[in-house]
Amino acid sequence: MAQTFKGWIGRDLDEHGMAWAILVRERTGGWCELGAFLVDAWCLGVKDAYYDELPADEVQAFLDDQLPADMREEVEPACVRALVEGAVAYAQSLGFLPHRDYRKARKVFGPLKATDCTRVFTFGRGGRPCFMAGPDDDEARINRVLAVLTARLGADGFDFVDPADEEAREDEVIEPLYRFIEDGRCPDRAYSGHEAYGFLTGTCLLPDAVEPAAWPVAFWGGESAIPAFRDAAEAEAITAAILALREQIARDLEDGAYDIGLPEVGDADRERFARRCCAGFLRGLALVPKVLAWLRGHPEGAAAVSLLERTAGGEATIGESCEDEMVDAILRLDELARELIQGSDTVAGG
Repeated sequence: MAQTFKGWIGRDLDEHGMAWAILVRERTGGWCELGAFLVDAWCLGVKDAYYDELPADEVQAFLDDQLPADMREEVEPACVRALVEGAVAYAQSLGFLPHRDYRKARKVFGPLKATDCTRVFTFGRGGRPCFMAGPDDDEARINRVLAVLTARLGADGFDFVDPADEEAREDEVIEPLYRFIEDGRCPDRAYSGHEAYGFLTGTCLLPDAVEPAAWPVAFWGGESAIPAFRDAAEAEAITAAILALREQIARDLEDGAYDIGLPEVGDADRERFARRCCAGFLRGLALVPKVLAWLRGHPEGAAAVSLLERTAGGEATIGESCEDEMVDAILRLDELARELIQGSDTVAGG
């Protein structure tokens, strides 16, 4: 009897060099074998591996949990084997062995042949090994990997990316904007960092047809409201900070990691910042009135908009659960806005 395989690879592979690759092999009696591999195609090969035998009706739940639909693509089953074994071979050439459970998980490949894959995978970033430290990599682990790469390739033979450093550099770009606001140099002296954060969040729900160059001007409320900067360098730095903060917020929304960061309950600024954040969000969203109108016309969207409007207007209680309710409302509006924008060719208009 012919064996049936299905395979998926995470969409992050090309951009970040790392993704889950999952292969399912159907067995008799309603059972399946499943192999999941966390592939680092730029350096370390297979960083994690998992194998299980499970009922066929449980496969979808595992897949959706490990690789949600919008983060995966279905591929030829042979391509999962080609990617995984290619990454392992590349990593071994650099001095790294695959995860200890790889040998067990590779059982799922069975008779599949990697040579049947019609897709070409490349390893390394731009032709060079690139070690990207993960969130669970401590200093000792990072140093061990760097030592192996240095011994094998020399100090200049590879690239190293520390996400913590990348985040720190991004924060350095954004910090001048918060300092500028806190120093009271905005035309509106009551303007706060939370209002800025809320405004840029609102713009993230709008269609891409709105030009990025429009965000910094709209941020201040129009050309006539742009602050008097000390010089061109300061103006450039603040504009770069606005764009960097908006990009960070958009990434957090997409990752489901959005966080407002209100002061603790009992802090005198908590209510003010919550109101200003909601006011900023609604102002940003209103840049494209059709989007806001559609959201107000949707049962769930209307409830979420109403919550934010009541908070902005001082009608809602700023209690212990206020921030969670605000975040939930914004995430739901973001989800609805994506659906509305994808389903309309006319939403970009005012």
